[in-house]
Amino acid sequence: MRKKYKSDAMDAIHETTNALQDVCAIGKQTMRHFDDAYLMPVLPLQPEEIKAIRDTEHVSKTVFANHLKVTSSLVSKRVRGEKRPSGASLKPLSLVQKERICHRRLAAQLPPVHNDFQKS
Repeated sequence: MRKKYKSDAMDAIHETTNALQDVCAIGKQTMRHFDDAYLMPVLPLQPEEIKAIRDTEHVSKTVFANHLKVTSSLVSKRVRGEKRPSGASLKPLSLVQKERICHRRLAAQLPPVHNDFQKS
């Protein structure tokens, strides 16, 4: 998955610094400092926000869970506040929130509409 930076300029700078790391001009530690400073932060989500994300996507709990690669039960627990996503499990939720990924994936997975009744 591609990293998300605060701006297009930061993305371009990262690409350059990554190339510098590839030729050993800068080290891994410098890259970690760069990523910490310039990557978009992933903020914790409240249960109401998780429900709002699913509602905005207009998908069922099962479809939403499938896109997040978790169980429907876990989505329910998160919406009720029994479980809190953190770390790696929080990133996909924030991406869906920011970019409506589920909606685009669903549209891409739908089969093309064929008109069997062609006009003559």
